[in-house]
Amino acid sequence: MKRNKSYGRIPKWIVFFALVLAAAPLSPSIRGLELPPLVRHAFDNGMRVLYVNDDLPQTTLIAMVGYGRLHENRETAGLSSLLAETLDLAGSKKYPGKALREAVESMGGRLSIESSWESTVISIKVLSRFTGRALDILSDLISDPNLNRGDLETARSIQIDDLRRKYDDPATIAFEKARETLFNGKGYGSLPTVRGMSSYRLEDLERVWREYFTAGNIILGINSSQGPEEMMTAAASCFSRVRKGVRMDYAADEEEIRRSLEKARGVIYLYPRDIPQATIVMATGAPSINDEGTYSLSLMNYILGEGSFNSRLMSEIRVKRGLAYAVQSVMRFRYATGVFMAFAQTENSSVAEVLGLMEENIGAMTKDAVPERDLNWAKKAVRNSYIFNFDTTMNVLGNYLDAEYNRLPDDYFTAYLDRIEAVSQDDILRRSGRVFSGGLVRVVVGSEELVKPLSSVGTVVLLPKEE
Repeated sequence: MKRNKSYGRIPKWIVFFALVLAAAPLSPSIRGLELPPLVRHAFDNGMRVLYVNDDLPQTTLIAMVGYGRLHENRETAGLSSLLAETLDLAGSKKYPGKALREAVESMGGRLSIESSWESTVISIKVLSRFTGRALDILSDLISDPNLNRGDLETARSIQIDDLRRKYDDPATIAFEKARETLFNGKGYGSLPTVRGMSSYRLEDLERVWREYFTAGNIILGINSSQGPEEMMTAAASCFSRVRKGVRMDYAADEEEIRRSLEKARGVIYLYPRDIPQATIVMATGAPSINDEGTYSLSLMNYILGEGSFNSRLMSEIRVKRGLAYAVQSVMRFRYATGVFMAFAQTENSSVAEVLGLMEENIGAMTKDAVPERDLNWAKKAVRNSYIFNFDTTMNVLGNYLDAEYNRLPDDYFTAYLDRIEAVSQDDILRRSGRVFSGGLVRVVVGSEELVKPLSSVGTVVLLPKEE
């Protein structure tokens, strides 16, 4: 069995940007493109099922359980990743540990168990003739996991090792500290610690499993060459053992975010590291993915910092002045909340100047309408990039699963490009003002010698080191 730890040793900030830069779903109205049709179904126990046909003789099953880091807080941070790691090692009662790996390997299959921001995802991919056994394995992992203390301790060691290693990467620290400050240690701001990870008991994992691994809180995705009726019948038989339940949404407190921004006004948080360069991250909240302003804000962010060398941050800070190794911005919209983050790495000697330039360019989005040529460039780039996110039926199914989870309107796919095209300069100006009016959380990771230069642009507050 191939354990697909998809993030591996890649720095987490790189993974973060890679995930959040994924384009919105593609409109089927693009000339020459037809997306595979979606078949929806619901089992008697309340589990929702999405099916997309595949021409190849294979089946991929994806169980998206509504439990991830956004469901956590300071007291529970890291539980979702610990549960996923333990389940990956322990397997189920019918397929415990080694037996699980042997079962998947014997089919030449691939199994992945991962936690993310909003969900824990279990996926298995096999040749279509092994579909029945894959359904049995997946349903048993969900309904009867083999959670035990021995595998918990192994999983805990792996997670703690990852936590300690992350402090080798200044960018990871900067992103996490900015989120922790902005979201007050909850949801986006829930940061796992070695102390917290060491304290979790088997009973904590069992509680999470009982509360979240229920049919009403799971979306099952199927991509298969076998027909929808055949697949639904086989899947219904296997997943009927999963307990009923309800959807478990995570909480988002906009007022708490506002208070965090107010507290951070005029402050620069410095995390001391004895390194020759500084990492800067600025952050604020963003609306839900269902907010109509997401179209305007997506284009605004592309112009500001997502659009490679043509974006404003890249052009003003790196291209014109050569002050940064990397500079970028991202705006991510999720079901209940979103986040905006801007990032730069620069020499210690230029940290104050780069920080000022970042604020200046972000602030400009709230004061002056973007030029029409910039808006047209962003629209064209977004429009032309869509197709690359739908190059496989698995990517299509992934978008359908995201849309189902986020309760997006039925016309989201077909109307998306039209709504992007309808965005005006005034729309961007107005929406940018709403997002940035509360200010930004500013975090710098670098030498303590930066206190003096940073004091020229704000009050410096040293953050405690957590190594």
